[in-house]
Amino acid sequence: MEPDSNNSTYDLDVLRHSAAHVLAMAALRLFPDARVGVGPVTEEGFYYDFEFPTPITEADLRQIEAEMNLIIQEGLAFQQIVVSKDEGFDILLKRGQIFKAELLREIPEAEASFYKTGNEFIDLCRGPHVAGTNNVGVVKLIDLQDVNWRGDPTRPSLQRIHGVAYPSLEELQAYLRRREAISNRDFRKLSKFLQLTLGDQSEVVYTPGGTLAFRQIQKVISDKFRQQSYDEILASPIRSLEQVEESMDKFYTHKNRSYKELPLRVFTNLRNELDAPTRIIGREYNSVTSLTFKSYFQPQEKFAELQAQLSAIVESLDQLKLPRSLARIVVSDHESELLTQISEIMQRKGISQTHIIKPNISGAEIEFVAEDSLEREWEICHTYYSEGAIEYVDKSGQMVKGNTLCTHWTVEKLLAFFIEDQEGLLPLWLAPVQAIIIPIAEEQLDFAEKIQDTLITNGLRAQIDARAETMQARIRHAELLKIPIIIVIGEKERQNNSVSLRLRSQRELGLVSEESLVETILSLYS
Repeated sequence: MEPDSNNSTYDLDVLRHSAAHVLAMAALRLFPDARVGVGPVTEEGFYYDFEFPTPITEADLRQIEAEMNLIIQEGLAFQQIVVSKDEGFDILLKRGQIFKAELLREIPEAEASFYKTGNEFIDLCRGPHVAGTNNVGVVKLIDLQDVNWRGDPTRPSLQRIHGVAYPSLEELQAYLRRREAISNRDFRKLSKFLQLTLGDQSEVVYTPGGTLAFRQIQKVISDKFRQQSYDEILASPIRSLEQVEESMDKFYTHKNRSYKELPLRVFTNLRNELDAPTRIIGREYNSVTSLTFKSYFQPQEKFAELQAQLSAIVESLDQLKLPRSLARIVVSDHESELLTQISEIMQRKGISQTHIIKPNISGAEIEFVAEDSLEREWEICHTYYSEGAIEYVDKSGQMVKGNTLCTHWTVEKLLAFFIEDQEGLLPLWLAPVQAIIIPIAEEQLDFAEKIQDTLITNGLRAQIDARAETMQARIRHAELLKIPIIIVIGEKERQNNSVSLRLRSQRELGLVSEESLVETILSLYS
């Protein structure tokens, strides 16, 4: 019997938590000597970590999944038992579950909660769970990953099995379709296919076209902050994104600062090779470029600095043409003056906002997010306001505390957004080649070069494809590379001083005169 997904008391997290226990039980049925680690619910499903006597393979996942389905059909009850810690150690160590015993040692209470599944499986767990395994719904194991116990590379190597669970088959199928769509848009694969990058993500190299797109993004953001008097510094290389500000602060702290030097506005633009990969919308990246803007100022300059930096951010978002932008403002109190000031700036700039209250937060955070065509939220940039973070010499000669405001952008994340949002269809301003010109025969080459000169003169990036291929083959090549504008020139077009205009969406616009070509292109992409 499946749970009723329309029931308001139904909790998907509880179902997934229960599915994780079914996964552990199934794995131990097939691999009795395995040791289990942690098995939490995730945003999309659940996972469980295991130390198998011999590492398992993707083929083993299908066996484990089949065993899970058998356990679900058995309708075994989930039952909580509470025991003393000594009894808990006895339960775990008799089963060889040393990882769970380590977790039990860290529980401060004298008693511990366990959950039994039927009479066969028992696990350290606070719960809650569904009533029985026949209430788990439908499950699918989707991934196998190498990890270390507690994320520590010096601890034992484990294998993490990821799965998903839904109340109904229809919901699972909808998830799998969405997952496939997301996989097809993976910017790591698409950027190679579009000839923007070479190599893997630990040693990625940008082609000339990819570099142009990359620099376009950097320039849009940097120019907006330069307009607010931010000066560039070349900070020290870093191995972790958390070190960016620390590296920048060396410029501020290399001498005692006077109030006359404040506000001090600087930014750094660094491509970094990280010791551990960072995640961009679920994809791992080792090489990332951080654009970080930071201002150092007196407390009475707070509003002016918020105004300057937030204006640069919003203007950057506008020029980047990011869809469906939203600002999440995190402060300690609904009534704080800081929230009022930030909120007023966002309102004037036309940015939608939500407010999150965290009583223990010092200062404020603002997370700017955009939603892509698959309704996924991407963190575009993150702003931090901190009070008392610096020192400076005031008018009386005393050393006093000042404030900072800092915004982080990751260029790769922005490029990834544009690639994944429309499955590789970069907006016109970002496309390395905006127009490809295809003369059908050599006789039209001179006219093709004239058209190219016209487009370049008007600020468009245009190339000629005069390879010894058929017209259809060259058009297909341009479509595969998702070039926005395809211009075909035959003898009829040459004689009439016109071109045949085609969009990458395979939309034929027919003949367009040479005089109106640029205006037509810009009107299509305005």
